[in-house]
Amino acid sequence: GWNDAGSAASAAVSYLGQTGERRKLAEIDPEHFFDFQSHRPQITVLDGEVHFVEWPDNTFYAAEVEGLPGGVLLMEGEEPSMHWRTFCDAIVHVAQECDVSTIVMLGSLLADVPHTRASAINAISTDGEMTEGLGFRVANYEGPTGITGVLQYVCAKAGLKTVSLWASVPHYVAATPNPPAALSLVRAFEAVTGALVDAAELESASDRFREQ
Repeated sequence: GWNDAGSAASAAVSYLGQTGERRKLAEIDPEHFFDFQSHRPQITVLDGEVHFVEWPDNTFYAAEVEGLPGGVLLMEGEEPSMHWRTFCDAIVHVAQECDVSTIVMLGSLLADVPHTRASAINAISTDGEMTEGLGFRVANYEGPTGITGVLQYVCAKAGLKTVSLWASVPHYVAATPNPPAALSLVRAFEAVTGALVDAAELESASDRFREQ
């Protein structure tokens, strides 16, 4: 959604989950957080019969990532329509139950940047040492926010170390899945966590994207 230009952030999270075995731990019931008239469920109809209803999904996975002995807790999902504070409290609760020490949020935004250069990363962190010397741009911003901005604030208030990493996506290819931006986010995730991710597949996809 609003936090995921070019689907780069969701692609990066999905890719991190593919690097090792992952298992579903929890999910947030969408009933209290979505306006289903503006965010409609999807259905599958076969031979005149409804076989499946797909609701907005916010799911937590435990995953193995090389370089992180304790593994990671990944969350993939959609920005809710309402009750953001309650939604963020639910995420913090799951993080605390799973003994999470550091929260890394991935986002992507439309910007006046060319597709011929690597996506610049903006960093917002409660601990400057996490991003110091890594070449990220320090963000200064005042204005509307997505759920990630609220979530980072709530996590910090709960005493969790947090950093959000934002990739810049060319505004003129906003509707296209953007592998270069996803790759930049994966590399930035490595830099702040010490993870080691085999991103050969994303690198190949990025090359094809630039050629196209």
